[in-house]
Amino acid sequence: MDKINQGLEGEVAKRISAWAQITPAELRKMSGIPNTAFNRSIRDRFTADQSERIVRVIRVLTHAVKLFEGDKDAAQHWLNENNRALSWQKPADVLASETGALEVMRLITRIEHGVYS
Repeated sequence: MDKINQGLEGEVAKRISAWAQITPAELRKMSGIPNTAFNRSIRDRFTADQSERIVRVIRVLTHAVKLFEGDKDAAQHWLNENNRALSWQKPADVLASETGALEVMRLITRIEHGVYS
């Protein structure tokens, strides 16, 4: 928690992008951090608020990959496909807000338990 309050190093965004097989631009969009601020922070350090946003995306990405048994390509496909349970929005498009991220996490949990609607 201290690391988040102090602000994550920009290297974290680069590592999570590489791990999740997404571009930094995709991570920026999912986090909802403005483009200029993201580009500045990725070279140095994110603010506490930006760090919270990055951690939120990491949490969802981790659960999505787990849902697809480690298949990152399948997880990315699912995150970028319109989803009926999210009013036909893409899960990746709603992650920028805490409410949207919670809805995606609830959806992942429902799918894990065999509840698809």
